[in-house]
Amino acid sequence: MNHVKGVLSLDYHDALAHLGISSAHPGGYQMTEVVFHELEKRGVPLHPSSRVLEAGCGTGQTSCEMARRFGCQVIGVDLRKPMIERAQERAKREGVSVRFYQIKPGLLPFSDHSFDLVLAESVAVFNPLLPLLREWRRVLAPHGSLIDLEMAASFTLPDDARRAFQRLYGAVQVPTLKGWKEAYETVGFTDVQMVRSGAIRGLHAPLAIPNVTTLTPTTYTKEIMAIVQENQKVMMTYDRWLSYAMILARD
Repeated sequence: MNHVKGVLSLDYHDALAHLGISSAHPGGYQMTEVVFHELEKRGVPLHPSSRVLEAGCGTGQTSCEMARRFGCQVIGVDLRKPMIERAQERAKREGVSVRFYQIKPGLLPFSDHSFDLVLAESVAVFNPLLPLLREWRRVLAPHGSLIDLEMAASFTLPDDARRAFQRLYGAVQVPTLKGWKEAYETVGFTDVQMVRSGAIRGLHAPLAIPNVTTLTPTTYTKEIMAIVQENQKVMMTYDRWLSYAMILARD
């Protein structure tokens, strides 16, 4: 587990789970709507027969929206139990049928070719990249598609930025746009499109300093506030180095 300044028992992802923050990816839920638009535009329509895996589903907002809007057969997976619990509560509250599972790092608990679409939002930067992409490709059906929204480096990151992202976010790597495309091609995808990209500066910030009206001791503990403040500091210092990448990959 990665700790802020090495002294906290929680990390950035624990803070997101504790606060129940949804859409903690570049651009927030507005960018998820762009994902849906790009899928439709590029010939990957979602419909009731679509078998969809959301990798790193978090609190389940995107999974539940796909089930509600398109009637997809959706499975969401995440490493963190609190995220899965919140996702299950969301599905029940919204009256949609989505299966959510807590998984362990490594191999996905699904057979080859189980899904028509794999969708991920800010997941791959936190995991060993090539093994993860190989697993996503393995569970895709023939002619299936993978769409992935990730943080990217505008340029090769300086050492201090790389260390800051690893320490606070647990980022294993932050590839450039070229690096993302090459990684997908390395694991066997033959059609890799960078459908959207741009600067992160100015986009939705998922872990912002809270409004004073929502700042309660039980919600914003000292540890949580330390992570929130460190996140603010890191983004203000290094956001000029960061972009986002929306990648559509197919065989």
